[in-house]
Amino acid sequence: MKPSFEQVWQILQADVVSDAELAKRLGCKPDLVRRARASLGMEPMPLPPSNARMPHEERLMLFSEQRPGGHRRWLGSVSGSGLPVIGSASVARIAFRAEYGREPAGRVQPGCGRRWCVAGPHQTDQSMRDAGGKTLPQGGRPVDLEARARIAEAFKDGPVPNLVVAAQLGVDRRIVAEVRARLHVPRSVRSSSQPKEWTRERFEALTARLPGGHRRWRGRTTADGVPLVGRTETAYRVAFTLHHGHQPDGPVRHTVDCAVKHCVEGSHLNDRRMREDVRALDRAGGVR
Repeated sequence: MKPSFEQVWQILQADVVSDAELAKRLGCKPDLVRRARASLGMEPMPLPPSNARMPHEERLMLFSEQRPGGHRRWLGSVSGSGLPVIGSASVARIAFRAEYGREPAGRVQPGCGRRWCVAGPHQTDQSMRDAGGKTLPQGGRPVDLEARARIAEAFKDGPVPNLVVAAQLGVDRRIVAEVRARLHVPRSVRSSSQPKEWTRERFEALTARLPGGHRRWRGRTTADGVPLVGRTETAYRVAFTLHHGHQPDGPVRHTVDCAVKHCVEGSHLNDRRMREDVRALDRAGGVR
């Protein structure tokens, strides 16, 4: 369960611990710890003090954070060219060795295309690239002819968005775009007169599960990060409907127990009627 501000406050007041360390311990985002620390007027402490005795693999996990799509963003030091490093060691090579159990051949770089990504399954060495492999966002293994055949199969029933196919098959959407272009599959166009029906399976294909039961949207968003399923409809309303079995009454908001911004887990959302019921219980002295 996601830790509350109060829990984070108590730990920060009793222990000297960095944002990264406490976030890893509680299974939450470092930003939650940072905001709690700032509210207490404490000095920023995003990362723990350097400890040369700490194994590189442990420092890799401690100085990075999980991102949607299986990626991992590096929070620690970088070289002059912007590459993640621990001292003089390449974080990408450390991640590769931890994942594949062998020394990399030649230069290591993320096959997912994110220069900042240090997820082990997303790292490739020269031998993998020479073999034509490209890493996957989820599984981190080379895309082979069988995977491309499965992508082609997904287009047999007509145009489907690249993002949906990529999420369902666990492949990079750029590979999906390559197959689409080769097969001359037209772009998928949503008819304004026939709104697309959302199923739980289709919705979950466009989301990523996070610790604490939260869910991250992987589709289109506004400039502020609000998840969208159309030009104006938010993913919050679709998530609410799929979970509760009916359309929301009024605005959809997060429950008081959910502190993850833009979470689209249906059980973490409520509508006006649900909020009014809670307030009525509070006034009557009921227990929430």
